[in-house]
Amino acid sequence: MTKVNLSINGIAIEAQSGQTILETAKENGIDIPTLCHMNHLFASGNCRICVVEIVGKKKLVTACTYPVTDGLEILTHSDRVRRARKTLVELLLSNHPDDCLFCLKNGECDIQDLAREFGIRERRFTGKRREYPVDLSSVSLERDPNKCILCGRCIDACLSQGIGALNYMFRGFDTLVGPFNATELYDSECVFCGQCVLTCPTGALRERSALKNVWTAIHDPGKKVAAVISPAAKIGLFEESETEWENLDGKIVTALKQIGFDYVYDMSIANETYLENITKELKDMKKRQRPLISAFCPALVLLIEKRYPHLIPYLSKIKSPQQIAGTLIKNEFYSRKEVEGMGEDLFVVAIRPCTAAKYEASRQNMRRETYRDIDAVLTSRELKRMFITTGIKYKNLTATDYDLPFINKRAKLGELEMANGLSTNISAKFNSDKLNHNISPPRLKMASFTGLGNMTKVLQSKEVFASSDFLEVLACPYGCVCGGGSTISDFEEISIYTDVLKELINADKKGIEAKTLFTPLKEANLSKDAFLVSYSSDFFEDLFKTRS
Repeated sequence: MTKVNLSINGIAIEAQSGQTILETAKENGIDIPTLCHMNHLFASGNCRICVVEIVGKKKLVTACTYPVTDGLEILTHSDRVRRARKTLVELLLSNHPDDCLFCLKNGECDIQDLAREFGIRERRFTGKRREYPVDLSSVSLERDPNKCILCGRCIDACLSQGIGALNYMFRGFDTLVGPFNATELYDSECVFCGQCVLTCPTGALRERSALKNVWTAIHDPGKKVAAVISPAAKIGLFEESETEWENLDGKIVTALKQIGFDYVYDMSIANETYLENITKELKDMKKRQRPLISAFCPALVLLIEKRYPHLIPYLSKIKSPQQIAGTLIKNEFYSRKEVEGMGEDLFVVAIRPCTAAKYEASRQNMRRETYRDIDAVLTSRELKRMFITTGIKYKNLTATDYDLPFINKRAKLGELEMANGLSTNISAKFNSDKLNHNISPPRLKMASFTGLGNMTKVLQSKEVFASSDFLEVLACPYGCVCGGGSTISDFEEISIYTDVLKELINADKKGIEAKTLFTPLKEANLSKDAFLVSYSSDFFEDLFKTRS
């Protein structure tokens, strides 16, 4: 690629031809404010906050879309540029709600940061306020059109996932971003993956919080509350922890106990059971019934139910690790309650960086006769808020072990939440048959994808689909660590988080192996189909029952 010479703020710079002004400035340590731009999404220039001045040009140009050429003289913070940016932010604020003190994004809001950066201390323009009802139809997500600034980030994120549930509607002042041809999220193509939430700068899109229900359960004397946290959920706390990753696990247990949880477990306790069951399911399947599609990811399951119902027979019948964990924990608790005569009930909270998990836990087919597998799901962000509310300081904590009997020594099974993790472990189990039973394991053709956009292409390709024995799909880019409920917003730093996750899941935990969990007492109330689930295309009826 050819080089071009230009200057930014009087500094001579050599750049790659084809780069944008924004990319070139960033490479050279020059900051240009942005609002609608995110590196992993399409650059549209909608917000125009990144405008810069090119000497000799009459109009300002958007740095995120304008390509560098030889001889350009660029000014990123001239008086003309600064006044234009400030006016643009003031116009955005002219009809924005004045509820910053109560807003979920207070202190983490991009438009709030820009107002601070440009020294905006008064409302110069007063526009007509929009008053729309908040969309509470989904058990996973909330949509508040009043906070939307029409930046388009969520639209691009949804399109990159191959869903396209969100779009611009109407014109002029009445323009809205919302479900295409629908009034509510539940009635749209949305699969609740939450990638739109990660990109929203103002809190117009957010997770449906379960904090009130969890706090109520914690303070209920008639309930014991158990937390089961996934390995990927811990990574969002790494940056806040002020501790080495080796001690992170135990300190999270201590923090959860201080909040008020009676029991704390690692979700990898269920990964072993899940892996055993799905491997057996794959072995038992006839060739003509394949490929087997993993139901590990609830967003993928919902995508198939909504858009590809003809593929439902290919979905694995094994519950996800989240639901298996709830089954194991409640079975253990109620078995002891029956023997020991305990009076309390058990409330199980799953902690995951996943918004679709909230919907999964609420499904009608994810419960036993008298109770649900999982009672509530908290995202990593919600857990972080609990820590802030209770004044948890990691540096003052000492490490604590997870509660018995569910301490899983095979912590590395947390890699099921990473790209290719499930396929790798299934292959290992198939190959172990050759060593243990002196037989040749069948050769499996597996395909592994992260990001629903990639999976959509596969589902539309008969060749790839027909030639595979097993399809592993995680809805979110890079896997669960970048789930819609994670604390990660900068995908450029994802390698840091994935490296930490690899270290964390390979750390040994003291305790018993997962396969030794089942004593006769624990098996007594577990039927053979305790870990099985069936899916149907009639998800609207299922969701209606959930909402009612």
